[in-house]
Amino acid sequence: MGARVASAAIIGVEAHLVEVETFVSGFVKKFSLTGLPDSVVKEARERVRCAIESSGFHFPEYAVVVHLGPSALPKVGANFDLAIAVSILVANGQLPQSAVDDLMFFSELSLDGRLRGGKGVLSALELCRSHGFSMCVASPLDAVLGRKAALTNTVGCKTLGQLVQFLRREKPWRTELVDEVEEEPSEDMLTFADVVGNEQAKRALEIAAAGGHNVLLVGPPGSGKSLLASRLPSILPALSSAESVEVARVRSIALDSPVVTLPSQRPFRAPHHSISAAGLLGGGSVPTPGEISLAHRGVLFLDELTEFSRSAIEGLRGPLEEKQVRIVRTKGSAVFPANFQLVAAMNPKDESQFARKSADMKVMKGISKPLLDRIDLQVWVPSVSVERLNSRHIEDSTELMRSRVGRAREAQKARYGNSEILNAVLSLKQCRRYVPLDAAANAMLEQFCHKQSLSGRAFVRILRIARTIADLEGLDEIGLSEMAEALAYRMT
Repeated sequence: MGARVASAAIIGVEAHLVEVETFVSGFVKKFSLTGLPDSVVKEARERVRCAIESSGFHFPEYAVVVHLGPSALPKVGANFDLAIAVSILVANGQLPQSAVDDLMFFSELSLDGRLRGGKGVLSALELCRSHGFSMCVASPLDAVLGRKAALTNTVGCKTLGQLVQFLRREKPWRTELVDEVEEEPSEDMLTFADVVGNEQAKRALEIAAAGGHNVLLVGPPGSGKSLLASRLPSILPALSSAESVEVARVRSIALDSPVVTLPSQRPFRAPHHSISAAGLLGGGSVPTPGEISLAHRGVLFLDELTEFSRSAIEGLRGPLEEKQVRIVRTKGSAVFPANFQLVAAMNPKDESQFARKSADMKVMKGISKPLLDRIDLQVWVPSVSVERLNSRHIEDSTELMRSRVGRAREAQKARYGNSEILNAVLSLKQCRRYVPLDAAANAMLEQFCHKQSLSGRAFVRILRIARTIADLEGLDEIGLSEMAEALAYRMT
C-alpha cells in the first residue's frame, strides 16, 4: 500500500514543499529512507518507529520505503518526523488517505509520541498558505506562533495519538490547545535616561535612527561607546507586523530554543570580537544564519571593531549594501536577510590625532577604506568629565528623541511613498532628485570632497546624512548649517 503526505524542507529562510511517499510491501522487515536526507533525517527511522508503537499503533512488519521528494532537494532536520509517521499509518491502513490530502505536517516527534517545536515553522506556514493547504499540523508551541503571525490555520497537537483521533474524526479539531502555552516575558528596553554627556554622539545616533545610517564610535576606553550603542533601539520605531514576522522567521531557524511569540522590540546583537566569520555572517556545512541575520531589522553592535578577524569585518561589505547575505556550499546555497544598522566602536590608535580632527588613515589602522565608506557617521566620543557626571543637567529624554525620529521617518515615507525606503539607501540618482542643496551648501560639499579626495560612495553618503538632518529639522532644502553638520561626521 502507498501513501502521500505533505511536509516542508527549510533552506535558508525559505521553505520548499516536500512530498513524503511511503510504500509498504514484501516480506523482509526493513525501513528504508530515501530522498537526500541528512543524518538527522535518517535517524527518523528509530524516532518514528518508537513514537508509533508508544502511541499504541501498529508499525508494519513488512518492508517500509519512505521517499522524500523531490530527490535533488536537501532534507535537513527532524521536522519530517510527523509527516513520515502519518504516511506510515496511512500506508498501513490505520488512517485514510482522504484525511490527510489537504493538510501539511511539520514537527519533530519524541520517542513517546509527543510533538516538539520545529525550526523554521514560520517559513513552513507561509509555504502552507501559498500552496493552498487548509491546515498545518504542528506542535502547540509552533501553533502559538502561527496563530499570532496569522499565516495560516495552524493546529497544535500534543501527541501523535491525539492527532490520529482528530484525523479519524473521533474528536473535533481543538485549536484552543494553543492557549495552554505561556508566553515568554518581554525584557525591559535600555534607554538614554542614564547617559550623561556626549551630546554629539547622541545626536549622531538620533540621525542614524532617523535615516537608517551606520555609525562608527571612536573614543578612549570608558568613554561610553557601548553604553550609547546599546540605547539605540530605544529610539527606533517599533517593529511593524510584517517586520516582526521576518525577525521571528530568522530566530526560529537560528536559535535552539523554540520561538513562541512575535517580537515587538528591534533586535540588538553584540557578538564578541572572537567570533568567526561564519558565526558573524552565517555558514556551516548546512548554512545557518549568523549574527548579521539575527540583527535583521535591528542593530548589530561590534565593539572593539579592529579586534575582529579581517575576514569577518570585510565580509560585512556586501551585506551592508545588499541587505542580505548569500552562503554558497557544495550542497547548495542559502540566502538570509541582513537588513541591519551597524554600530561599531573602537579605541583610537592615537587620541591626539583625533583631538586635532586629523584625517590621517593611520588612526583607522585595521579598517579598510571600502568598509569605512559604508559607515555614514564617524563620531569622536570623548571621556566625560567627573564634573559633568556629577551635574544635574537634564539630558534629552528618550521619548523626545523617539518622537523626532518618528517625525523624520514619516517625512521620508511621504516623500518616497514607501516605508521601506530610508535616506540611508538613496542612490546618486535619487539624491539628485530628493536632496536639493542651496548654493552655499553645494560649494562647501565640493570643496570638502576635493580636499579629502573622497570616493563617489562617500559623496553620496554625505548627501544622505544631510537629507536626514534636514528631515529632523523639518526642512525641504539643505542649507549651510545642515551640510556643515553632515560633513562633521566624516573623520576620513
